[in-house]
Amino acid sequence: MKRRRVNLKCTLTEYNGLYEKQKKKAETNLEHTVIQLFGVDRNLLDSEERCREKGRKVTESLGLIVWKEFVHKFSLGISIIFVISESHLSIHTWPEYNYVHFDVITCLKSANLQKMVELIEYEFQPEFISVIKLIY
Repeated sequence: MKRRRVNLKCTLTEYNGLYEKQKKKAETNLEHTVIQLFGVDRNLLDSEERCREKGRKVTESLGLIVWKEFVHKFSLGISIIFVISESHLSIHTWPEYNYVHFDVITCLKSANLQKMVELIEYEFQPEFISVIKLIY
């Protein structure tokens, strides 16, 4: 199989204009939310079983349809990815820092950000939480 190289030659202004046109065509309802939890119990964040269970509770409570689940246990910490019909939800833990990072991308209009944050906060009991909603 031969590889083809495609060179995109345009100015940043032209590129931004093309991007805006494509964005309008697609009309997706993409929501990307990053939730950072600080001060979470270290033992919880190093337990594959408990983190997976809590992630499932969040997806089920939000009515998200999980197609696949991937888990990788590190010497310290866990990465869990739920492939949902609407996109994905990932959980990455750093027990040594008492920190967990959620990355949620969905195109589901009915996904309730406030409910999701409340569920995650309830399940993981952080000392501090940061929620960032990315707008494309």
